[in-house]
Amino acid sequence: MIQRPRNDLILIKRVFPSFDEIEFIKAGAQRLVYKIKDKEAVWVLKLVQLKQDNQDESQGKGVQRQIEGRLERELRIQREARTVNTIVHLGPHPVKRVLLAKLPYFSYTEQYLDGNDLRALIRDNVKPSFNELANLTLHILEAIGFLWQKRCVHRDIKPGNIMRIQGRKARYVLLDIGYALALSEDSLSKNGLIPGTLKYMSPEQLDVKRKRSLDLRSDIYSLGITVLEYACGKHPYIQDGDTTTNITRAILYTRCPTLKSQRNDLSSDFCSLVDTFVNKQPHLRPARIGQVRQEISNLVKTHRR
Repeated sequence: MIQRPRNDLILIKRVFPSFDEIEFIKAGAQRLVYKIKDKEAVWVLKLVQLKQDNQDESQGKGVQRQIEGRLERELRIQREARTVNTIVHLGPHPVKRVLLAKLPYFSYTEQYLDGNDLRALIRDNVKPSFNELANLTLHILEAIGFLWQKRCVHRDIKPGNIMRIQGRKARYVLLDIGYALALSEDSLSKNGLIPGTLKYMSPEQLDVKRKRSLDLRSDIYSLGITVLEYACGKHPYIQDGDTTTNITRAILYTRCPTLKSQRNDLSSDFCSLVDTFVNKQPHLRPARIGQVRQEISNLVKTHRR
């Protein structure tokens, strides 16, 4: 996690004088996130740090190229997703390079989403209904399908990367496209590290040699784990404090408990469908997004009768 620069709000105001209000939200592995107000509209400002204080010049250039490539990919996908309501959209401000406290950042804005991510809802012991779980699955499947149309896989679907937007009907939006892999391009992680969050990776993601063979079924696996965790309040087969070795072994070999065994109040057909998402073998998972979404929509209609 990167550190906030001292007096960051003052520094940002100097760089972006049109911003009326600036509020720090969080710091991530490579970016700082702020809520800003510009001409009465609210946006999210993201500052992607290009170089750490302790990096030498050669190391810094390699990391910078990797970050720039990942950011370029993320922004391209977001621009093309303007008509898709399940992927966060770019804001109107131009992408530019800025200096804060003598460190270089790329800055860009996104739409501000007023809601909670699933991680926060799980911490609050929210018990989602069948309709909530069905909507979550429908919406994120739509996002996965859009990415696949672009020949991309997200690779980091997890509770912290899904926002629940409250309204007349709850909407779920997939965040953080930065790890998305375009299958026509080389992986941006040249250091041997596997992009993503280990607890939610599909078994095939653990094999760096298979990165070219990843497809939408890898994202469907991660979505299945996320749906199970949201429905049941805990990860289906990983405990807090598990070592990396134990987590890896569990991903490869531990079978997920069925959703119905933990949430007997849910539709049996819906539970069985989610169970197919988390098969260890990709060929046993659904591969046709449209067909799966139609099945879930039919179950929702039946449930309302």
